[in-house]
Amino acid sequence: MFAGLSKEEVQQRIQEGKINTIEIKITRTYKEIFKSNIFTFFNLMNVVLFILILFVKSYRNGLFFLTIIANTCVGIFQEIRSKKVLDKLAIVTMNKIEVYRDKDKIILPIDQLVLDDVVVIRAGMQVPSDAVILEGKLEVNESLLTGESVPQLKERDNELFSGSVVTSGEAVCKIIHVGKDNYSSKIIQEAKKYKGITSDLKKSIDTILKIISFIIIPLGILLFTNQYFMLHFSLKEAVVKTVAALIGMIPEGLVFLTSVALAISVMRLAQKKTLVQDLYCVETLARVDTLCLDKTGTLTEGKMKVIESFKMQEIDLDEIMGNYCTVFPDGNATSLALSASFKLLQNYSIKDKLDFSSDRKYSAITFTDKGTYCLGAAQFLFPNHKDVIELAQKYAVDGYRVIFLGKSEKGIIDNKIVDAIPLAYMLIRDQIRPTAKATIEYFYKQDVTCKIISGDDPLTVSNIAKSVGVRNTDEYVDASQYSDEELSKLILEKTIFGRVTPYQKKLFVEALQNAGHVVAMTGDGVNDVPALKKANASIAMASGSDAAKNASNIVLLDSDFSSLPSVVNEGRRVINNIRSASSMFLIKTAFSVVLSILTVLLSQAYPFQPIQLTIIGIFSIGIPTFLLQFEPNFQRVDGKFLRVAFRNAIPSAMAIVFGILLGMILNAYFRFPASMVSTFNAIQTGIIYTFTLYMVYSPLSKYRLFVILTMQTLLALSFLFGANFLGLTTLSLPLIIAIVVYSLFSIVLVKGFKAIFQWLIKSLGY
Repeated sequence: MFAGLSKEEVQQRIQEGKINTIEIKITRTYKEIFKSNIFTFFNLMNVVLFILILFVKSYRNGLFFLTIIANTCVGIFQEIRSKKVLDKLAIVTMNKIEVYRDKDKIILPIDQLVLDDVVVIRAGMQVPSDAVILEGKLEVNESLLTGESVPQLKERDNELFSGSVVTSGEAVCKIIHVGKDNYSSKIIQEAKKYKGITSDLKKSIDTILKIISFIIIPLGILLFTNQYFMLHFSLKEAVVKTVAALIGMIPEGLVFLTSVALAISVMRLAQKKTLVQDLYCVETLARVDTLCLDKTGTLTEGKMKVIESFKMQEIDLDEIMGNYCTVFPDGNATSLALSASFKLLQNYSIKDKLDFSSDRKYSAITFTDKGTYCLGAAQFLFPNHKDVIELAQKYAVDGYRVIFLGKSEKGIIDNKIVDAIPLAYMLIRDQIRPTAKATIEYFYKQDVTCKIISGDDPLTVSNIAKSVGVRNTDEYVDASQYSDEELSKLILEKTIFGRVTPYQKKLFVEALQNAGHVVAMTGDGVNDVPALKKANASIAMASGSDAAKNASNIVLLDSDFSSLPSVVNEGRRVINNIRSASSMFLIKTAFSVVLSILTVLLSQAYPFQPIQLTIIGIFSIGIPTFLLQFEPNFQRVDGKFLRVAFRNAIPSAMAIVFGILLGMILNAYFRFPASMVSTFNAIQTGIIYTFTLYMVYSPLSKYRLFVILTMQTLLALSFLFGANFLGLTTLSLPLIIAIVVYSLFSIVLVKGFKAIFQWLIKSLGY
């Protein structure tokens, strides 16, 4: 029994700052939230443009800046709301550890450890702080530190490094470094950030912003030069028209909408007991086409029970197992079931032991004067006993996990057991989750392929998978019988895999990804960590190991596999709706760039004022796309984000450009007042935007129709009653006829441009 530190000693270390402060950043700090939302390149651009508008005293055209302020405030507010929810969940899921204090064993969060604390570290945990082993031994994976994936044996007086993953064993350890003094103070955070999320959405938006950032300044200079020096407009007119063009190019609303939509999505998932540790993994889940599941803890509840025991030799099974289970009382679900079935005894003394490892598939103990006993899977303990292996397979057909007790006269040699003979076996069964069948069926309906990957006997896995509706379960694979190259091919063809090692799970994920699949992996054990880190999206159970939770993008707080459909649906809803909204935002960007270039080349005046684009943007883009973000849209996400977004945006943008060119032609013939041409351009642009809303958000639900009609009405009323403010005037008869005719023609034009654009994309092979 270890006494541990006293309360006075703990308090003294806290006062000295010797506490294991750990910053696991699921969310940004308040300072970072304000900074990232306020100090952006496009906010800076808008501030400069706003100052120019104020300088020439065209105050009404500065209305666009109120939209920028509103976007920034809403973005900050929404992210703070999301942060509060996620921070509370992070506290709930904070890793905890057993600590000796004042001769008692208590459980504390790892950030409350102090220097010299005595802690218990066991299989499935991540070492929370640098420590030295006082008693016991562990097998530790230090790949996060060294890149070496082979577990290292750690015994008394050996050091453990923070962030290492314990694959087997149990030991009492003393903390020797805390916080920033750890060998690798950032290693636990890095476990969470081990792989970046591959986000097509983020990549696409970044690409758009880079392109706009590159062209906006030189194009702005050319525009102003054209308006002021070539067309001899007044300084006020030249600045106003230049600002109008540049405002149109900036898709700041798209960035805002994306951030808010993802934050709302994360909050909605939090209410469903799901902790999202990376915003963009919501998108990745929406794109998943292959789901790799472990049997235990997903299809089943992970609560094992010993159904029956059978002796194969004349032995005192209760006495042997009672002593055996006393050495390994806690651990995985199997050891807990065995400990519950046999009365724990302590009349054998321990000489040596070998902890269970998911690579070995067995454990062993050498008792003084009693010999060496081993416990595990028949295939690994008795590879030369075909009758025993066949016996195990017979029970596996009925869904049992068969655990064999064996004995070896040679003992434990180099962390292995050789020449063991079978003594007895126990039949263990896991309870199938009542919701598993419906969940599997959901994924099949969504065209998501399910692969069952387990360390158990393949026959057992096949039987359970079949009972919950998994398809193609008859042709199961025993992973221990194939080479890596063979398994890389089999994972593409087969569904059920048993006797899979942690390395092979990772191999499976890589093979699926190399074949072009987007892979999600669920897991709860330390043996799942390599695959979880490699998968495109990783999902852990809150009841699982610390290492699995740290390595995952999403943690199911109720440890219920049936929560996954709601996670996938939420991802699809938010991505599909953002993609639709992005089409509307990119129309303005596309036609503003094209018009700016045309007006410079043709030496024409830019056809809009900032206030006109602001009003059109509010009622045709900003408000409707925000309101329609909450629409259910659970279609599978396919295709590239930019390709789909531009497929809708470019045809409408070109129709707007053609309409403005038509206005220029009519003006050249009839010589209309500038305000009348501006009115023509604003009205035809608003009409094409409205038509695009109907096109992008079809088929129309009642809610969609209500939103679009309401926005149409508000835009028309703005044009009607705010004409003077917007710089609009009454149109002449030729322009009225032109608007009516072109509005009808633009419908055909947009559809024609869309067909041409799709043909062009297909021809280029995108």
